Amino acid sequence: IFEYLIQINLKNKNENIIELNFNDEEIGDNMIKILSLCTDLKSITNLKLYKNNISDKGIKYFSRCVFLINLTNICFSNNNIGDNGMNYFSKCNFLINLNDIDFARNKISNRGIEYFSKCKFLKNLTYLNLDNNNINNEGMKHFCKCDFLKKITYLILANNDICNGIKYLSECEFLKNLTYLSL
Repeated sequence: IFEYLIQINLKNKNENIIELNFNDEEIGDNMIKILSLCTDLKSITNLKLYKNNISDKGIKYFSRCVFLINLTNICFSNNNIGDNGMNYFSKCNFLINLNDIDFARNKISNRGIEYFSKCKFLKNLTYLNLDNNNINNEGMKHFCKCDFLKKITYLILANNDICNGIKYLSECEFLKNLTYLSL
């Protein structure tokens, strides 16, 4: 399905598509590679890739999608993204308009959070879901130093091992706009 939709887009040069929803399609890393070649998708604001067997390799391909400059919402939940994937993602400087990011149910650990915390382009982020990863107290030390947390209103960190990491959250100077927190 994914390949055919991309081919249709390439043939028609359709620049009016604002959302691509491939939730639960198991498209995998190679389809992300194909997506990275679809430069006519500049109008996309929402990209939903829930449960697609995307790994760090897929995020490496995604990091080449510089045409996705208008992307505001992205869902990578329930995939196989780990620390190296977060390293690739942290270098996606073209994602300056992102408001919502969902990385729930992946394989992100403290090292991945350390990479993620170095993102300089997430100035508009208001929603972040990191539920059910492998983050613990050490990861929270890095996380709470992220200046992109300034606009966060909705934060989900549940189902991680951050019991004592709550201390770092309570001391975080950047979480002044937080209205929802799930631990």
